[in-house]
Order: sequence, then C-alpha cells, then structure tokens
Amino acid sequence: MSDDTIDENLKERIQELEDELQKLKDQKHQDGTDSDAVDEEIEEVHDQIRDEADHAGMSRRKFMKAIAGGGAALGAAAMMPSAAALDIESDNPLRYNENFSVDTQGNLNLQGKDATNVGSVNALSVSSEEGSIGKLWPDSGGTAVVSPSYSECFDSIQSAFDAGYRYIWLAEDITENNILIPNGWGHIVIRGMGGPDGRPCITDPETGDPVFYTDTTEDDTVKVTMADFRIEGGANSGPSIDARRDQYLTSGWELNNIEIHGGPVLLQGSFRTTVNNCDVENISDISYTVFGKSGVYPSLVHDGATFGMWGGTFATTRGEDNVMLSSAAFTINGGCTFHNKSSVSDSDRANLTFHGSARGAIQGFSCEGSGIDIRFGASEDQVALQNSVISAASLGGASGETVFEVNRPIGDVTVFNPNTDIRIEKDGSFSRADMVIYGAKGVEVNGPNPHDVTVIKTALDGSYKVTSPDNAGYTQFFPDIVSQSPGNSGNPAEGGIIIPDGTNWDPLGVGEKWLTQYDGNKWRSVVPVTQTSLGGTSPDPTNYGQMVFVEDSDNPGTMYLITPSGNAIQIGSTS
Repeated sequence: MSDDTIDENLKERIQELEDELQKLKDQKHQDGTDSDAVDEEIEEVHDQIRDEADHAGMSRRKFMKAIAGGGAALGAAAMMPSAAALDIESDNPLRYNENFSVDTQGNLNLQGKDATNVGSVNALSVSSEEGSIGKLWPDSGGTAVVSPSYSECFDSIQSAFDAGYRYIWLAEDITENNILIPNGWGHIVIRGMGGPDGRPCITDPETGDPVFYTDTTEDDTVKVTMADFRIEGGANSGPSIDARRDQYLTSGWELNNIEIHGGPVLLQGSFRTTVNNCDVENISDISYTVFGKSGVYPSLVHDGATFGMWGGTFATTRGEDNVMLSSAAFTINGGCTFHNKSSVSDSDRANLTFHGSARGAIQGFSCEGSGIDIRFGASEDQVALQNSVISAASLGGASGETVFEVNRPIGDVTVFNPNTDIRIEKDGSFSRADMVIYGAKGVEVNGPNPHDVTVIKTALDGSYKVTSPDNAGYTQFFPDIVSQSPGNSGNPAEGGIIIPDGTNWDPLGVGEKWLTQYDGNKWRSVVPVTQTSLGGTSPDPTNYGQMVFVEDSDNPGTMYLITPSGNAIQIGSTS
C-alpha cells in the first residue's frame, strides 16, 4: 500500500471507531460520568485506532494526512495516541495553564472543553460565557473583539463596554457613534486590526453626537489608549473624540495612528495626553466656542497640561482657527503639519492658535496655506504664550513670509532660525510681544510697541548684532547699574561693561552714572567726555545710563549715552 493512500475499508473502519469514540465522549459529558469503566472504553477505542494505523504500515503523520484527505474527522486520539507516546507519566499529566491541559489518558482540555476530538470543536463555537475568540477573560474586564460578521463577537464597541470589557479589538468596519468610554482608573484600550488598509473604519451616522465621549461628572477617566483605526463622518458630525472636562479629569490619554475625516478632537481638561502620528480633518458644519471665541471649527483643541504632539496632519475646512492649544509643559515635534483650508480671507485664518500656554517646545513643524502661521491669543484677556521656544519650523507657506498675529501678550518667547522673513501683526493694547528672534532673516513689526521685539542677527563672518525689527526705529540696551565693584573679591572680568551709580561707587570720579569698562587693570570710561547735539528727535532721557540707537537726520544709526542732566553723549555708530 502506498504511503499516501489508504484502503477505503480502512477509512470506513476508522470512521466507525471515530463515531464510537465521540458517542462515549458525549455520554460522559451528558451524564457527568467519570467512572473508570467509561475511561477504559475510551482507551480501548484509542488502541483500536492505533492498531489500524500500525496495520496500514504507515507513519502516523502520513496516516493522518490520508485520513484527512478522505474527509474523516480524526481527533486528538490519533494525534496524541497515549500518555506513553507523549512521554507523560501516569501521575504526571501535561498542564500548560488553567486554559489548556492533557490528562494521563491523552485527553485534551481547552478552556474547560473536552477538545480531544478537535475535528468536532470549532474555536469560534466555544460558548461566549466561557470564553471565545471574540470574548476573552470576561471575569477580569478582559478583551473583546468587535466584528459584526461573527455571532461570537460583539456588534458594537458600546456593547463590549456595557458587558464589562476594557480592552477592545475592532476587527472590521462598523457604523457607530455615541460611545461612552468608561471612567475610573483602569486602563482602557480601543485598537483596530485588519480592514482594507490595516485600519478598520468607524462610520459616524452623523446625528450630531460624538463618536467617542466620556462622562466626568462622577469620576476621572484615566489611561485611555486609542489606536489604529479610522473615523469617517461628514457635515453633520459631532466631535470624533469628546474628552471635555466637567467635574473630574481626563488624564493619561494616548491617541496613536488614527485618521479622522469628520468632527474635531476635543481634549479639554486633559493632562498627560499625547497625540502621535494622527491625521485629523474637521469637515463638519457644527461650530464650537473655544477659549471664549465663538464660531470656531477646530480640528483639535487641547486645554490642560503636559501635552505632546508628534507627527501627523491637522486641518479644518471652515472658520478662522484650526488647532487651538492652551497647555503648560507641552511639546510639538516630529513634523506636525497644520493647515487651515477654510475659505475665509488670508488675513483672518490661522493654522495654529496659542492661548494661555506656557513652557512649550514647538519645533520641527510646518504651517501651510494660510495667511497667519501662528495666532497668539483668542478672545480672553490673558497671556497667549510665555517661557517657550519656537525652532526649526517651516513657515510662510501661503505668502513666502512668516506671519505672527499677536492679539494677547506673549512673554519670554524665543524664535530660533526662521526659514523666512517674519511679519508680526500686533492688535491693540493687549498685544505686547516680549520676543527674541535669532537668525539672519528680516523682521517687521506692525502695530504698537515695536521695540518689544529684539532681533539678534547673525552673519557668515561669525558676527552678530543685537538690533531692532527692521521698521522699529531703535533698540535699547541696558547694562546693570551697580553700587559696588562687580567680580569675585574685587577682581572683575576683563572687558566687562557696567554702569556705576556715581554715588556709592564712582571709579571715574564723575559724580554720576557713567558707562564704564574694566581693561584688566582699572575701570575706564567707554565714552569720550565731549558732547554733541542729536540734530533730530532726542531719546527719552528719563532712564539714565541707557544706550540707545538713534535714527536721526544728522547721524543715522549713531549710539548715544543719556546722562542724568539729559545730555546725549556720542559713543559709537552702528555703521
């Protein structure tokens, strides 16, 4: 007999034995019989199947292949012929864990089911009450699979949450919204798998309700991870993710690799939240009030602290503002791209809006296609951004120049190496801009108090110049006014410039404040004692000891020192 074929009579005999074995197994489960007599009958059938295999003169693997090809459902009785064949001692059964074991007779137990005859057990048919592919570890708030095509799985994410599961696998496209994320401190995960592009889609039925939302009236909602799925909505979509704080916090949220074409992502009252490699485009007609500003159609809002964005694109198709952030201790990095695609005028639409933010590192990002790259301040009277750094940005996508709109104060903000010239538009008395811009590009300030902005221009020869915005007129430089000699034990640093107060400390003996430099041996006057007239508008002499660049009609760019008597003493030129 060929090793790959088997006599038809032998096949029939094996099938008869297989049927007999299944009857014994069914009897044992139905009657609850655990007697030795039944076990002995089962073992006898095992022996007969093995004898038939030996009689066929075939290897067990080839015997199994031939039986399977003949359509018989040969079970574990042939695959695991005996305890001895598995090297299992009679008092040492094989046990992997509580969900899988083999007894001393070679019987296979899978999650409480006798799976000795695996041909008659379908993994998807295991009772949902005892665990299945769709529902695992139900007693511990375990894992559920959402896949409406399979009866053993859940039809919706909400039904899985309602059943007590906290780790949700979305395995196929669904239509659903108004999904309430459970609150509390247990980790909640909603993760997609499969789908045409590897990320299954949640279609928003566009009732105006959020797709996902949380209720923080009773408890915090902490440690929520959403990843690897898409949301598709339309003009009537509510928020795609609504995590707006009510009484309690949302904290420790993580959004990864999510693509949204629908409503916005609202993370207001959120702490320790990260958004990684997500693409969000707000295409809804529903507007919101954000930071006191109404009629806003944002793609993403964050209001909280310890926030991070890495990569991804964020766009809106309506309104003046796109991404709106109010955060402390935050980071934007990794090539985030912001684009306001709305039809409002370039002078009104912004890619990125800061309001009430501080201690931020905004770097490695891009603003595209809008008249305003960054808007500082929405509508409320508070600082828009402070103690922050903006660097390595790709700006000026619409006009070839970077545009900052300053509506509310910004304080101690440094911009490093802009890629285009910068134009700062200041609006009203609240638009003070304590900003330092470092780089070789031009800077223009339109509006009040242009001297708020300090420019440090670099050159290829290694030199740099502290100056004003190109249209500001002058920049003030203030050395310290001191009442005693600086330096350790009376030894100041060579080349150091200072202004003695002329009363408590007067190394030059002039009796007034005077710009003074230490040459390594003694203090010397930086300026000559002769005076000259300005020939134009005099700088304000009320702050004695200041150095001022003056653009006057006689000597453009000339530097003067203002004395207590109000005289201007020429000390150098910027030319």
